[in-house]
Amino acid sequence: MPALVAGRETTISVLEYNTHLFGRLGRMVNQFYQDDLRAEKIGEALLATDAGLTALLEVWDDRLARLIIEITAGIYPFHFRPRDKNLFGIGSGLLLLSKYEILDPQFQRFKRLLGADFFSSKGFGAATIDLDSLSLELFFAHNQASSGGFLNQAARLANLRQLNIAIGAYRAGHPQNPVLALGDFNVAGEEIDVPTAEYQSMAKYFNDNDLSDLYRRVNALQNPGFTYDGVENTLVKVFDPKFSAARKRQRLDYIFGSSDIAALDIAAQPARNPARFKADYRYDQGSADLSDHFPLLLEFTIQRNNYQ
Repeated sequence: MPALVAGRETTISVLEYNTHLFGRLGRMVNQFYQDDLRAEKIGEALLATDAGLTALLEVWDDRLARLIIEITAGIYPFHFRPRDKNLFGIGSGLLLLSKYEILDPQFQRFKRLLGADFFSSKGFGAATIDLDSLSLELFFAHNQASSGGFLNQAARLANLRQLNIAIGAYRAGHPQNPVLALGDFNVAGEEIDVPTAEYQSMAKYFNDNDLSDLYRRVNALQNPGFTYDGVENTLVKVFDPKFSAARKRQRLDYIFGSSDIAALDIAAQPARNPARFKADYRYDQGSADLSDHFPLLLEFTIQRNNYQ
């Protein structure tokens, strides 16, 4: 485990990434696209970025999850892969990789899921990250899909309530510990630089637990931070051609943090930020994106003296 120095600020990086790796399941629902190759290249990109923590979403295939774990084992000795599966044999798609010991990992399936998501085990993971006598609580989730109108929006808000009930319970019992909550919440952040009503509802749930949107802590609205981009992302054109044809761009992935977390930098779109990511998250000689989402990379500090 990386050594942390007492009495000094601890600098940590965390990467969040929806990988769209369906594997065998994708062949049945027409969501398969060079998944084995993409999984291998995603593992190599993660090695290059070398974040302290990496939370992956939509790794639906256990075989591909094992492949990524094997590729990155040299930097990530710890991992958490929820084993919960439903009657259809479909899990959560979540995978957490860590340089630090993972304690008390837990998973909750969302109680309200609609449409195709009803047949999944979408939910959120929670784990205590042992930072050498300092505990960081990490929640990571993949919410109800964004298509489907009002009913899906109501389901997403129910997902967010369930997640924040768990966050609130943790904070009540461990008020001294910093908290991160991240994932593909499937909530469009802004429309023409104005926060959407759904985003404002989401933010309030987190704000009530003393968590705020770290991307917006660091970046003004004019720096949009799109993670689902029908203009620049090549795989959006493959999996969501109507969205791409309409040239839509959305911020769907988020990292929320408690007020004791100082965000130093947070970025999306690796090809535009190669110095931060140390990889462009593309393959096929740079012509294709590794997923239909862009990853988010956060660098932050925690003052260890606050947690004696």
